[in-house]
Amino acid sequence: MGYKILATLLANRLRVMLPSVIHEDQTCAIPGRTLMLYCGYRIWHEATAEQMNLILISLDQEKAFDRVN
Repeated sequence: MGYKILATLLANRLRVMLPSVIHEDQTCAIPGRTLMLYCGYRIWHEATAEQMNLILISLDQEKAFDRVN
């Protein structure tokens, strides 16, 4: 039982510093970072910079990734 308390304490302490340690391109396990929005923005930005025609399709990938509560 003590290991659960220790693991929770460590996770809460690390959660504060993770956004500064993990590169902004990495979105997994960082609250507030969503992969689809970031990728969509990057694609849109590159396409408009190159004056390309663009169609974006966003599909639900919720079941493609494991989740940990």
